Amino acid sequence: MSFVVSVTDPKVGTADVLDYLRNNYITLDELSDRTGVTASQIAAFAAAECIPGYAHALRLTATVTTSISGDFHITDDELWFFHPDVTEWVLLANAAYEACRSLDATARRIRERFALDVELALGRPASECMEAIESNWKQFLAGTFGVCLKRVHAADMIQKQRAIYRIGKLLDEIGDDVPSVDQVGRIETQIARYNEVASEFGPHEVATSSRGTTIKRAIEVLNRNESWKTRQGLAALCPDCIRHTDP
Repeated sequence: MSFVVSVTDPKVGTADVLDYLRNNYITLDELSDRTGVTASQIAAFAAAECIPGYAHALRLTATVTTSISGDFHITDDELWFFHPDVTEWVLLANAAYEACRSLDATARRIRERFALDVELALGRPASECMEAIESNWKQFLAGTFGVCLKRVHAADMIQKQRAIYRIGKLLDEIGDDVPSVDQVGRIETQIARYNEVASEFGPHEVATSSRGTTIKRAIEVLNRNESWKTRQGLAALCPDCIRHTDP
């Protein structure tokens, strides 16, 4: 679920996307500088499934135009943007690799560490959460954690997933009705849990993210309750939802 950045929505400015990437992510070269591990070694770790993948890839395309030959299109290499927390995983992978000199063995050690994190987050032994370990491991490697979370941690992804699931169940329970005081409180609790760990998402992706879908829908339902609307309002609970989901 890593994203290739392609700004085609006229309401999304290229400068806004680039600012989001620069302010929230680091390039491969910056990751190398922070860890002291070469860019080629980091790329090898990623290919061997030892570290999370990049969250975003920026494809730079240039067009050279002359009066004689017309347009000539040049596509540059992708520029990878990693979540800053990948620094920790590169250091872990590099330490494991230095000890065993095997990418396969390094990948196994990192996966074991990740599996333990999932077990602790779920409070269950590995034998009872293999499906969660496998599905989250795939997302971890794909860079999804770096897109969706403030921190690249299994516990945070589990918390986000639980919040989204519980909000969905509450919205199904409410249907077209006005939410009760109890239901409002439970939705607020889960949105707060979501906001603790979920990223803001970039302007190019928020509309299709959980923030632009489930959370937006939850706030629309909360707004049916006039007491909630008066007491707190959309801006107080989720200002990003206003900024990113205006029609």
